Amino acid sequence: LQNHLGVRADPAMGFSMRATSAMRYSQGTWDAQSTVEKFIAAPRFPRRVGGEPGLLGEHWQLPAAEAKARWGSVLLKLPQGIPGFTDLKAWFAAKIAPRTDRVWLTFIHTDWEVILSGDRKLLNEILGQAGLTGMDLTINNVVHHDFCRRVEPELLEMHHLPMERRAEKTFYSGITGRPLELTPEALARHATEVCCRPVDWPFLIRRMAEDGHRVFIELGARAFCARWNEEILTDTSTVSLAIDRKGNSTLKNISHLVARLLAHEVPLDLNHFYQKASDTPKVK
Repeated sequence: LQNHLGVRADPAMGFSMRATSAMRYSQGTWDAQSTVEKFIAAPRFPRRVGGEPGLLGEHWQLPAAEAKARWGSVLLKLPQGIPGFTDLKAWFAAKIAPRTDRVWLTFIHTDWEVILSGDRKLLNEILGQAGLTGMDLTINNVVHHDFCRRVEPELLEMHHLPMERRAEKTFYSGITGRPLELTPEALARHATEVCCRPVDWPFLIRRMAEDGHRVFIELGARAFCARWNEEILTDTSTVSLAIDRKGNSTLKNISHLVARLLAHEVPLDLNHFYQKASDTPKVK
């Protein structure tokens, strides 16, 4: 989008820990190789909060293997809402949080679509008692929960990376809903907070809309965020576009995106969509 179509977005933001990290090294703020060395090669992450959730075992006072076997996640979608509540975040705070410390609100996609995580049996029991049914998910890490503060120093160290260059864009924070301070220390603190809190997408996208941002382009797969945006910002003049729509070819997706950007008067460089007459093969 930047290098070939000349799209010049003002800010950038990411959904979760992986997306916000990818945002920084894709914009040259972090070096990709340094990120790989710290995020993947370092054993602390997979052993503590990744595929071998030792941290969860410590929190539950269980062997890591048993904690992993009990851990589960559920996607809960209630487009009809719940009477008496403004959203599922408020419902969780009133109905689940006071009952147990073994179930967490992990991801908030929209006001009425969330992912809950925790003790799978207990989670399903609570939903069953509430007359609700969710979709079971497998998430191979325990990030975005408050017990990750047990390894806060390690998370700070892992995310403390030198800045290769100043980003041309403003990075928005999913924690504050405001632009981030771009220093190694501030980025490390922010990344650590992201690991220790649930992801609240409606909070972030509404703040950005309030700040006057009107055209959102999603670079992720299958247009999940664009769909959420359409639901969250339904009463605004914003538009959410996606570079990847399920079932379409890459060329078709890019062509559709370009057409919609032009329709919304976003300046583009279209040279790559045309072939010079001198380059056209002559038909004999």
